[in-house]
Amino acid sequence: MYLQLDPRNISFLKFLLEAYDNLAYLTTVSSQSAVIKLVFAPEQEQEVREFLESVRDEIGFVEILMGGRDGY
Repeated sequence: MYLQLDPRNISFLKFLLEAYDNLAYLTTVSSQSAVIKLVFAPEQEQEVREFLESVRDEIGFVEILMGGRDGY
């Protein structure tokens, strides 16, 4: 799953994911455009989406839909 967000919020999101029992692994794909990739187990997708919805107002991000597997 790819997200784009304010670069100032990347560390905060990473902190929240770690505090949420390492729900997903976050890696920065492009620091210039502030695109990150979240990696998680397929069976956790619903939980990850619920978590993201719960922090959407605080962090402000958009999901980027990719055409291929790692098409970014």
